[in-house]
Amino acid sequence: VILGCTDVLSFNYNSLVNTDDGSCTSIIEGCTDANAFNYDLSANTDDGSCVDVIVGCMDESYIEFNENANTSILGVCTTLIVEGCTDALAYNYNPLATLEDVSCIALILGCIDSAAFNYDQSANTDDGSCVSVVEGCTDPLAFNYNPVANLESNPSNCEPVILGCTDVLSFNYNSLVNIDDGSCTSIIEGCTNPLAFNYNPDANIEFHPSNCIPVILGCNEAGYLEFNELANVDDGSCMTLWSELYANAINELEIININNESLNSSIESLENDLNIINQIFQDSVQFYETQIFDLQTSYNYNLNLLESEILSLETDLSTTIINYENHIDSLNNNHIESIDNLISSHANELSLLALDTEIELSQLTAQYKLDSINLVLEYELELDSLISFYNNQIMLLNEEDVIEDQSYEYLITNLQADSINLAAQVSALLVESLDLELQINSLDTELTSSIDSINTLKYENSELEVTVEYLANSIEDLNNDNIFLSNELNYYSAPILIDLLQGWNIIGFSLQEPMDVVASLEILGDEIHLIKNNNAQLYWPEYGYNNIESLLPGQGYQIRMYEEHLGFSFPYIPGQRINISPTVPEWVLEMDVEIHPNDIRTLVRVINMFGHEVSPDEQFVGQVLLHMFNDGSVEKIVVK
Repeated sequence: VILGCTDVLSFNYNSLVNTDDGSCTSIIEGCTDANAFNYDLSANTDDGSCVDVIVGCMDESYIEFNENANTSILGVCTTLIVEGCTDALAYNYNPLATLEDVSCIALILGCIDSAAFNYDQSANTDDGSCVSVVEGCTDPLAFNYNPVANLESNPSNCEPVILGCTDVLSFNYNSLVNIDDGSCTSIIEGCTNPLAFNYNPDANIEFHPSNCIPVILGCNEAGYLEFNELANVDDGSCMTLWSELYANAINELEIININNESLNSSIESLENDLNIINQIFQDSVQFYETQIFDLQTSYNYNLNLLESEILSLETDLSTTIINYENHIDSLNNNHIESIDNLISSHANELSLLALDTEIELSQLTAQYKLDSINLVLEYELELDSLISFYNNQIMLLNEEDVIEDQSYEYLITNLQADSINLAAQVSALLVESLDLELQINSLDTELTSSIDSINTLKYENSELEVTVEYLANSIEDLNNDNIFLSNELNYYSAPILIDLLQGWNIIGFSLQEPMDVVASLEILGDEIHLIKNNNAQLYWPEYGYNNIESLLPGQGYQIRMYEEHLGFSFPYIPGQRINISPTVPEWVLEMDVEIHPNDIRTLVRVINMFGHEVSPDEQFVGQVLLHMFNDGSVEKIVVK
């Protein structure tokens, strides 16, 4: 039996349930996303009406106003709108203005490069706005429209826009499509066979392998004898209730109880008969014990007689053994006497053998002594040879020492000669020093003469000072002109430094080429919150979200900073690109999930085996009750 909700129109309908327990809950449609702006706590079925929370400034009097925002938080509205001229190069520039009112009186600035795409004949001052000729697709309706291009390719390379689904994970993905039109349909796996029991009309892809369950007819009511746990469609075959069979079983149980009482009486009679048999058995045991005792006494008497006979036989055997030992001693004496006779008869032979042995031993001793003397002589000769060798070596070493001493004396003699030479050189140097002093005195005389010549030259060149002063004034004028031109060049070519303050800022992209937004703003690190363009496209580093792609020349952007960053300028990084992937915010992962009432397992009702709802406290001990819970589970509990 599987209890639960069998109403397919209910919220908690369970296709596995075969017995309705009255726990069905009505469907309440609404927004069930707790993170949505219009989250409905009472709804249990999402109707697709959820609206995302859009945090932004909702006050139209601020620059940060976002008409799409539905949630405002402290700090999003920071800059009040002050209309005026915001062009720093204009005549009537207002530094307090935050919103351009088209009142600026501009200089005549423009591109004076005749080779540029936007050459302006009326301009007299180059403002750095010259744009190089860029070929590409200039059709804004084309898929590969290049907003940077200013000259159509010849022939044109524009590709037509093909709308459709570009999500490779969608059911209707089309590889030829180049622009997603929002028509993507999610893949819903399920049973697509309309004849199957678990047919899903919303499924568009069959499970692999298929999970379709065939229709099995039969009785799917667990309260009937004909119940088939495999059946999923009732065919009206449920005929016999288990409750009726239970009533019949109770009647049969009463009959069995009567029969048990009769059996108990018979058992008591058999127990009496068994007691009588036990008494007879005990009398028989006593009789046989008496018989065994008599037999034991007779056995002991016969055993004593046998032991006496064995003792007599052991005595006879001992006497026989002593007689044999005496006989053996007699034989041994006779044998020893025979051996002594043999020894006396061979005494002469033994004496000769002993004499020969002594002679041979003396010969061996004499030979050993002779060999020992020869060996000692050999060792003495060898020792003398070694002593002579070492004496020769000592004499050679002494001779080498004499040679070395002579060498050292030679070196000392040379060193003494060198010392004498050095003394002579020092004397020569002293002589040269006196000569140098004389030369220095002569140079002092020449220096005095040169100073007089210089004074003469100064007098002669005094007339040139006027000319030099005139040239110096001319050079100073040229330097001033050069400084002015350098300042002008630095002013127009230097990067524009922007002080990004905490909160919202409005900036313009001042480079001549598009640059990757991620790589361009990488230097800001964790200081940047987000940046958006005029089309409300965002780059949000914290979540890895970027649909701006590139910063475009001349375009304005709104950038929000967590912290101020002074002196920022856009780096020139052509071709550099940093790819990022969207991430889920930590606060989403740490968000507490609210507990739905259906998530808490609670007891719904208690029924007996007849299917009637009952109170457990009022049932008799031993009765089996079914406890039904809100999660569809059932526990069978016996009343105690």
